[in-house]
Amino acid sequence: MLFAAHSVKDYSHYGVSDMTKFMQIALSGAAMFLGVAVLPTASAEDPSLLPRSKMELLEPLVGRWEVDREQTLDGGESWRTIPAMLVDVRYRNKGLLLEETSVDVDDPSFHVLSFVTFDQFQDVFRQAVAEDHWGMMDISEGELTDGLLVVDNLESQTFYPMGESGLRALRISHQISSPERVVYIDESYDQGTSWSPLFRFNYTLVSPTDIAPEKADD
Repeated sequence: MLFAAHSVKDYSHYGVSDMTKFMQIALSGAAMFLGVAVLPTASAEDPSLLPRSKMELLEPLVGRWEVDREQTLDGGESWRTIPAMLVDVRYRNKGLLLEETSVDVDDPSFHVLSFVTFDQFQDVFRQAVAEDHWGMMDISEGELTDGLLVVDNLESQTFYPMGESGLRALRISHQISSPERVVYIDESYDQGTSWSPLFRFNYTLVSPTDIAPEKADD
């Protein structure tokens, strides 16, 4: 053994704390010698704590909602109603992802599948929205401030080509409230220099859920 050459009396002049340090060094050296990785202690911080705490701020959005949808084609001067829909919003991935799905996807109206997560390395919320018309997935990111989550796709540049009008960027503003809230979707054709209203979704809670973030499905 590497450490058997020294007798105990050789270290009798060391204090308890010194002996503890020596044993830690000896055990670490033995682990390296044997090719065994030294694992983090049980007290190491859970890497999911921060993103989960951020996602918990979105808990008012959880539940089944009726969504009355409106669209404007003249910058908000007038609005037209488009078919309403029911959506379910729930946590997934142990509370680290918020999913919104349409309840009835067989009707002829426009549907989206939405996922929201928090990126602890970039310090942003990120939303992915896949729709069933063009088949595109839009990626937006942004911040939650004063009860309003605002994300846009300027960073990802997942813009929509709109013919002669050019590329359309989108900005989505979510009110974080219950039992009523509004989601505003604005458009930009100049890389976000100016924005104009496009959609207005009025959410009314139909039924809440008792699924807390820490109890969400994997």
